[in-house]
Amino acid sequence: MKFRYILPMLLLAGATPSSFGQQGITNPVTHAAMRTYNEELRENPQNYHALFNRGNVYYQHDDYVRALEDFTEGLKYAPAKGDDEATRMQLLLLRADIYNQTKRPEQALADLAEAYALAPDSYAVIYQKANTEYVLGQYAEAEADYKRLRSLNPRSVESLIGQARVAVKRNNLGIANELLAQAVAIDPNNGDTFVRRAAVRKMMGDHNGAVDDLILALSTNDPRPNNALEELVDYGKTNYAATISGLTNAMQAAPSNGMYPYLRAMIAQSHFNFTAALKDYRH
Repeated sequence: MKFRYILPMLLLAGATPSSFGQQGITNPVTHAAMRTYNEELRENPQNYHALFNRGNVYYQHDDYVRALEDFTEGLKYAPAKGDDEATRMQLLLLRADIYNQTKRPEQALADLAEAYALAPDSYAVIYQKANTEYVLGQYAEAEADYKRLRSLNPRSVESLIGQARVAVKRNNLGIANELLAQAVAIDPNNGDTFVRRAAVRKMMGDHNGAVDDLILALSTNDPRPNNALEELVDYGKTNYAATISGLTNAMQAAPSNGMYPYLRAMIAQSHFNFTAALKDYRH
């Protein structure tokens, strides 16, 4: 296992990618595009394509206030029918995501309901709608939408993970475990699937199982990025015993893998267990 994308000391110090501060729009090509969008809007303030494009740049740079303004303004003029129906749907999806990111799920669901009316077979719309319903505690509606995802894609991991989350809320832990097992079986080399299963296991109170899944996510040969490292470090902060136990088991299973003692050392160090940390660093 390579030490890919590992920023352990920063993470243990409490820094996350979002805490490094926004860098702003520094790319010269993006600056040129923004000047174009601004000029188009000076000529025609109702140009919803320019509003969508400019808002999307703000959105990509996490400037949700300005993005929300542009998406809301764009929705005033984007037609609900005709050739630009897709543009309106994208505006609704992005605005709904901002509402969700800023803890306004009721407003998000209103946008998603309109987007669903425009594109009832859109996987992206149904998935975001199901997640929002779940946040609002509308579990029957969320479950129906999660199942709809699988009708669109029989290999939908999102469908199975979503249904498992609903099952946990209903205290149907056996069903939840079956769904989680199915999700992993679909793509056993996908590290992100293990991260998702870990999150559901954490909901279930299965902390040892959650830590094991995060370690499995780190151990896959999947080149795609996931949040396993960050989640494991966070687990070390909130459930030290389960995290150390999981890493100890991993070291016993793979004694020549230097990643496990390295991570265990740093987590022990963050809890001021310096003797244990030094032993692992030497190892």
